[in-house]
Amino acid sequence: MSVETLKKLRETIKDLSGGKPYNAWHRGVLEATEKELESMQIDHFVPSPDPHEVPEGSGWVDVQEHIRIHLIAMPTDRGPRGWLSTYGMRELGYAELEIRDVPMFLFAAAGSLLNSVCSYMVNGTKPVLEGQTMQEGSRLCVFQFKQLEPIRPDQAGHYKHPRWCLIDPPGIECRCDVCSGKVPSA
Repeated sequence: MSVETLKKLRETIKDLSGGKPYNAWHRGVLEATEKELESMQIDHFVPSPDPHEVPEGSGWVDVQEHIRIHLIAMPTDRGPRGWLSTYGMRELGYAELEIRDVPMFLFAAAGSLLNSVCSYMVNGTKPVLEGQTMQEGSRLCVFQFKQLEPIRPDQAGHYKHPRWCLIDPPGIECRCDVCSGKVPSA
């Protein structure tokens, strides 16, 4: 996402709220300094087209025909949390992907994001690298690729090949009153 895009987002938030941030998260976005915005190096990609709309012979690969996304729901004190991971990207020559600690109501959205990122990795014009920060589509969905330790020690074999987790990028922190400690959480 470019600095100009972030500035437009800030102006849109101001316009939608009559010039005032309408909740703590938006206030945090509006308070981001220009220096922080300029220091972010974020690659932007547009989600893949519908496979039925791609001209035959274009070389575009429908990754959903080649990968599976597994979901393991784990009980936690905050309710069920999911671990979504791909299978099949390695056979296409890429790192497998995963998203951890996904709330139950976001399982489908996380799966859709994995499909979109996998499609970009296979069909995109630029290689994707571990440590890279990206934004998907026009949504404010910014993430970084990072190789993490296995969730459980007995899963070490699961990580013999590169398996990147989509995580919040460092340096992009919530500035709401709750996270900053100005207001106690409920």
